Formats: sequence, structure tokens, C-alpha cells
Amino acid sequence: MNYSSKYIEVDIRELLLTLLKKSWIILLCVIILSGIAGIYSYNFLDDYYTATATVYLGKEGLGGSIDLGIINLNNQLMADYFSLVKSRLVAEEVSKRMGNEAFAQVIQEEISTYLVTEQRTSTRMFHVSFESTNPEFAADIVNYTCEVLLEKAESIFGVKNARIIDRALMPDKPSGPNRALNIAIAAAAGAVLGIVVILLTEFLNYTFKKPKDIERVLGLTVLGIIPAFKGEKKE
Repeated sequence: MNYSSKYIEVDIRELLLTLLKKSWIILLCVIILSGIAGIYSYNFLDDYYTATATVYLGKEGLGGSIDLGIINLNNQLMADYFSLVKSRLVAEEVSKRMGNEAFAQVIQEEISTYLVTEQRTSTRMFHVSFESTNPEFAADIVNYTCEVLLEKAESIFGVKNARIIDRALMPDKPSGPNRALNIAIAAAAGAVLGIVVILLTEFLNYTFKKPKDIERVLGLTVLGIIPAFKGEKKE
């Protein structure tokens, strides 16, 4: 007997048939996980709103001519403005103007800046945004932040080359959460979980399922098999 050679032979067709026969496990996992995600998303996740303002970094009154040195300076200052928005100095000043200094840490952690386009060299305009479950609060945070940003930049950097193009308006529609996406991700995770459960139960089952398994593993010729049948009911 050639029993010393230990290996696992995987029959793709048989594996697919097994997944098809036990597809109810996959379906059950999909229903359970997507149901949990749906209940959690609709009952425990609050809608949040995103307010956004646009700031332009450039010198006013160029008189039709463009100074290349000023453009290069503005490009270098862009990163400084982004860092200044996230500073504790700006956050504390904004919270004072809003009448509650407890907002400082929230502002510093949640305020964000990003360029209007992905190419840094293509624009000198950037957005300042903030997310909150209160749309009016989000708009106020952004507008106060932009005002303080321009004031602090002038006193710290010694330049006055930025202005607010579009102030933040109070958003009328929530920007998130994406509940449909949460359910879809949970359903996909449920399908993967179901497949993993089926594969584990199959690979951990070391019983012989077919006569050729005995011939392959034990090297013995199968002369006959006894079919499984249900016994008769006793009187």
C-alpha cells in the first residue's frame, strides 16, 4: 500500500457541486449578516451632513500680469494653509467665536481640507469641509474656520493672499452614511463566510465519500459497496 504519500487532491468540479448543494449555508450567512448591517445602519447610525467652503490662494489686483514668483509662493504656502487649518490655534479661536470652547478638540480632529482638483499644480483653490449630524453647526464651523484661517495666516505668514470664494451653505441633504453600501459589503462578507464554512467542513471531513477515494488513499481495489438505506419500522 502506498499510504505514506500524504496529499490533498482537489476536484474543482466536485467542489463546485458541493458548494451548490450546500448553497443554503451561503444564503443563510448572507441573510444574517446583511440583516444585521441593515438593522444597525437604519436604527443606530445617524445621518450626517457635510458643509464645504472654497478658498482661493492668490494675490488680488494683478492688473492683467502674472508674477511667477507670487504663483510659486502661493503653491508653497498651500501646505502651510492646510496645516494651519488643523492647528489648535485656529480650533480654539473658532470655538470661542461659537461661544463654546469645548468644540475646539472636535474642530481640530474633524475639520478637513482638500484641493478642488487632484493635481496640485492645476489650481490654487481648496475646500474646507466639516461633517456633523447638525447641518447648521457644520456650516458655522466651516465659515468661522475660513475667517480665522485668513486672519491667522496674515499674522503668522505675513501675507494677505487668500480670500473666501464660496462660503459654506447649510446642507439640506445628508451626505451619509451610505446604508446600501454597508448592506452590500455585509452581504459579500456573508457569502465569503458561507463558502469558508463549507470548505472547512469538507476539508476536515476525513471519511471516504466515494470508492475511488479508497483506491487512491489505501491502494485497495473495491470489489463492492453496500448502499445506505433506511431500516424498516419495527412493529
